[in-house]
Amino acid sequence: MRWKAVRKNQEVLSKLGQLAGKSCRRENSSVESILCWLCQKVGGMNMHRKKLTKRLLCGLLTGWLLMSGAPALGETAAVTGSFDSRMYASRLDKYATLRVYNVAGEDSVPYISAQQYLSLLYDGNADFQMEEDRQVLHVVRNGVSVEFDAEQGKIRCADWDAFFGSYGARALPNGILLAEEFNAQAVSKKHPSSETEATGFEINLSPYGLDMIAHEGQMLLPFAVLQNVFAMPSGASDFSFNGDHFYDIAQPIGHIYGHSLNPNIKLNPYATAYYSGKFSKEKEIPPAYARYAYGTTCLLFDLYYGHKKEKGIESFDKYFEENGLKEGLLSTDAQKNSDAFTDVVYKLFDSGHDMVLLGHSVFDTGSYINTAKVITAYGGIEPTMKALQKITYKVADKGVNFLEGEEGTYGQYEAACKELQLNPVILTYIFRDDSGKPYKYWLEQAQGYVKVRGTKDENFQLDTNAERMQSEDTNRLFTVKERMESLKPADFGTSRVDIIGDTAFIYFEGFEESLQEASYYYRLPDENVYDASTFGLFYDAFAKIKNEPQVKKVVIDLSNNGGGAVGALTAVLGFLSPDGEVNLTYYHTLNQNYCSEWYHVDTNLDGKFDARDGFGGQYDFYILTSGFSYSCGNALPFFAQVDGLAKIIGEQPGGGDCAVAPFLDAYGHVARMSGWSKLGRMTDGKFTSDEHAVKVDYPFGDKADKLYFNYKAIAEWLSKQ
Repeated sequence: MRWKAVRKNQEVLSKLGQLAGKSCRRENSSVESILCWLCQKVGGMNMHRKKLTKRLLCGLLTGWLLMSGAPALGETAAVTGSFDSRMYASRLDKYATLRVYNVAGEDSVPYISAQQYLSLLYDGNADFQMEEDRQVLHVVRNGVSVEFDAEQGKIRCADWDAFFGSYGARALPNGILLAEEFNAQAVSKKHPSSETEATGFEINLSPYGLDMIAHEGQMLLPFAVLQNVFAMPSGASDFSFNGDHFYDIAQPIGHIYGHSLNPNIKLNPYATAYYSGKFSKEKEIPPAYARYAYGTTCLLFDLYYGHKKEKGIESFDKYFEENGLKEGLLSTDAQKNSDAFTDVVYKLFDSGHDMVLLGHSVFDTGSYINTAKVITAYGGIEPTMKALQKITYKVADKGVNFLEGEEGTYGQYEAACKELQLNPVILTYIFRDDSGKPYKYWLEQAQGYVKVRGTKDENFQLDTNAERMQSEDTNRLFTVKERMESLKPADFGTSRVDIIGDTAFIYFEGFEESLQEASYYYRLPDENVYDASTFGLFYDAFAKIKNEPQVKKVVIDLSNNGGGAVGALTAVLGFLSPDGEVNLTYYHTLNQNYCSEWYHVDTNLDGKFDARDGFGGQYDFYILTSGFSYSCGNALPFFAQVDGLAKIIGEQPGGGDCAVAPFLDAYGHVARMSGWSKLGRMTDGKFTSDEHAVKVDYPFGDKADKLYFNYKAIAEWLSKQ
C-alpha cells in the first residue's frame, strides 16, 4: 500500500522539497553480474548503487567505530565555523538557505539549527523556547511539546503523531488518507474516528554515536537526525547533502543518475550539480561521516521500520552486527558501503514493499557524470554495455588475457575502438583518470564479459528487476506474477468490465488515484479513465451493472493486482459497503497505538454522502485473489472479509501489511521500506495484522490455472458453490 507523500502547502514544498534493477553482485561472473556492473557502475554508475573507493576499515576498527564519534555526556563539542548552504527543491533556480555548522572532529558532518530547520519544515508553524542555562529547547506544535536536551543527548515527546499534526482535513490528525485524496470521499459523519492513547517516548542519541550542541541560542544537530526524525513522517525526507549544498533527490529521482528504474537517464543540469559537490572528489568516506551515516540510519530504522517485532529486532545496530552487515555499513569504501545498504533492503527487510531506487553513494561521484555522458552518447545503458562487450572481445582477440589478470593498455583499447568504429567517448568509461590504467573495477567487468562469450548469456538483455530478485519475498511475488501473466490472454488488457449471465467481473491491475476524481461531478467517468482512476472504473462498472438486471453476483478480480494507493482502496470499499461507509484500521508502530478511521465514499456522485451510497446488500460480492494480490490487493479482501462485505475466492493473497515509507540515508541512497502504519483489526484487545490473515472462502484448488482469466468458467464454478 502506498500513500501519497504528505505535503503541507506549496511554500513548504518549494522550501523543503517534494517527495519520491538491475542487479548484480560483483561476485557473480554471469551476465547478471555484467548487467550489474554497467547498470550499477555505468556512470561510475553502478546503476543504482556503488561507487568506487578504497576500503579503509578493518574488522577491528569497525567494532568501535560507531561509538567513537560523540563526546561523553556533559561534554560540549566545539563549533569551529559555519557557512550558508542552499537547499534545492528539485530545481536550481530557487532554493532556501540553511546555515551549516562545522564541529571539531566531525568537519564533514553537516550540523544545522533545529530552530531553522523546523521553521522551514513547518512553514513557521512552531513555537521555540530555549533554556540556555539547561541547554534545553522546547518546540511546540498542536499543543504538544518536543524537548531537545543537549546535556542528556535526548529528544522527548509525549505524542509524536499529535506533534506532527494535521495537514488538512483528515479522519485523524495524521491519518492515512491525505487531504488531496478526499475526492468523492469525506470523513464519515456517522462513525467517529478514534485512536487509543499514544505511548510517547524519548530518543537517546548517545547509543547512535550522535551529538546535540547548544550553541549561541541555537540547538545544533546533525542534519540527518532532524530529517529522519521530523521530515520522515511528513513525507518530506528528500534531501541529500553533497558536501556543499542540499538537493532534493527523492522528488526528481527519475532524473538522478543511477536510478534503478530509469537506467537510461540523460545528462541534465540538476543531477550534474548534485554530483559535483565536495563529496564527489572524496575517494574515501571520512570516518566521522561514516559513523554519522551509520548512526542516523540505525535511528531511522529503529523509529520507522514496520516489521521490527516480526523479525525480533531489539536495535538495528545489534541486528546489523548479528547479520554481518555492520562492517560494510560503516566502511569508508563507498562501494562496499552501498553494497551493504542494498543487502539490508533486499536480504534483511525482504518484502515486496522494500526496494532500492538509488543505490550508490554521493561520495566519489565524479565519474558518474562522465558515464552519464557515455550513456547519452550511446543512447542508453544497454547499447553502452554492448559496446563495452565488443571492445572487450576485440582487445581479448589481440592477445590480452583478462582471465589471467591482464587489463590491456590505453593504446590497445583505442585501436579496438577505431577498428570497431565505436564512438571514442566509450574510452572515458574504461579510463577515468590520468593514470593510463583502467578504473579499478574494469578488470572484473571485462572478465564477466569474457566468461559468457560463446554461451547463451552472451546476448544478454537488461533486466531492471534482477537486483530486486535477491529478496525471497519479492522473488516469490515475481514468480506468481509470471504465472499470472502466462495465464492471461494476450488481448485481456489491464482493466476491464465483463458481464456473463448473472455474474459481473471487474478486473484491474493496480489501485490508482488520478487525484482528479472531483472532476467526475461534471464529467462522469467512462472507460477512458479505467487505468488512471480506480474510483472511475468502479463508478462506470456499476453504471453498466445496474443496466443488467440479471446480474446477482459481482467478482472483483485482484489476481494480477500488486497494490497501489490507499485512497483507491477506500474507494472500492465504499462501493462494497451498504451505505458508503468505510472503516480502515491499523496499528501505529511509532506511537504504539491503534487507530480506527472512518470515511464515506460518494459512490453515486450526488454530493450528499448519505445512505444511498454503496452497493452492499444489492449484490453478492466475491473477491478473486492469488499470491500476487499484494499490499492494497491484500488489504481489500481482508477488510471486506472482516466486515462481512464479500467472500474470497481463488488462492491466498500475498500479504503486505505496512504502508510504504520512502526514505533516504546520509549517503543519498534512496529506497522504500515497510513503514509504521500496519493494517489490521483489533479484536478483544488483540491486534491482528492483515499480512496473512485472509481466509479463502472458496479455494480454486487444482482447478486454479484453468479458472484464472476464464470468466465463463468462473461464473459456472461459482454457480455450484
